Amino acid sequence: MPTSFQVRYGQVILLAAEEKAGQVSGCSIDSSVAVLREIEARFGLDLLNKGKVSYVKSEKEVEVLPLAAIKEAVAQERIQKDSFILNPTVTHKRELEQSWLQPAAESWLKRYFPN
Repeated sequence: MPTSFQVRYGQVILLAAEEKAGQVSGCSIDSSVAVLREIEARFGLDLLNKGKVSYVKSEKEVEVLPLAAIKEAVAQERIQKDSFILNPTVTHKRELEQSWLQPAAESWLKRYFPN
């Protein structure tokens, strides 16, 4: 199965597989996770922690915050309605192209902004 990866913003790793060659199996997903865990261990990183939110801070920079810090970041206007939030739930290329970067006011963070 053809696969590829990209690194965006110097810190976001995107993994892709060509499903026309066959369905992505649990084993291939497990293998990808194992590689990411090796990278975490080797470089002292925390890549797979789901308790974090990433947003585009500047044209070339993404900031990663713990979930517990999001409300405060909005109150301090570090995250604004038009800040782009990285949507980690995308599973297909079309979703990546259309909804990987979501304005905060259109994401699950909208509850933190006054109407």
